[in-house]
Amino acid sequence: MYFLLAPRFSRPALAVAAAVLLLAAARPARAGIVVSVQDVTAQAGSTGNTLEVDVSNTGSLSVDISAFSFEISVASGSGVTFTGASDNTSLQTYVFSGNSLFGPIITKPGTTPGTTLDASDIATTGSTSLAGGETLGLGLGSFDVTGSTPTGPVTVTLTGYPSTSLTASNTSNIPIDTLNNGTITITPSAVPEPSSLVSAALGLLGAGWLVRRRRASAGPDLP
Repeated sequence: MYFLLAPRFSRPALAVAAAVLLLAAARPARAGIVVSVQDVTAQAGSTGNTLEVDVSNTGSLSVDISAFSFEISVASGSGVTFTGASDNTSLQTYVFSGNSLFGPIITKPGTTPGTTLDASDIATTGSTSLAGGETLGLGLGSFDVTGSTPTGPVTVTLTGYPSTSLTASNTSNIPIDTLNNGTITITPSAVPEPSSLVSAALGLLGAGWLVRRRRASAGPDLP
């Protein structure tokens, strides 16, 4: 009869394995920070369009944010031009709502929007706690689209650290785990409805008829 014997380990090896297991069990959970750009639709030739930049905590631990900055950009020649950034977020509550040092305009000082938009803000006092599972707004970017912009997607790219960063209440950097780019989908410019074209044509005909009638009534000397 044969017996299978369990392998024997030395005491030092068992001690090391036990220490590794204890460290793994004691390691605290961490926050998972994601910064995302909203996907939006805009017409060619339109102005005053907006998109939102948000920060989410997918972890279980809260983080305290005292300052932030972000940079988004589109390709040169895309037909999209950024015009500025504000704290007027609507999808999510602004991270420093009622406690903003730079708001309502948070376009980064010393920068000029164009194909790139830089924004930043600081809490006037203290910091904002971003709880696990919570999402807050970092800013609302505004942009225009030229009339010659072709239809289709335009990628809005988030630039990594340090252009896009979060600062903790102790002034240390809060690591950002994921940057999610956004998309501006360009649709054709609005085409007037047939009824609008007919009305415009009738208006022009009516104006021409009034001019001819006035000339006829005034005689040949009317220019």
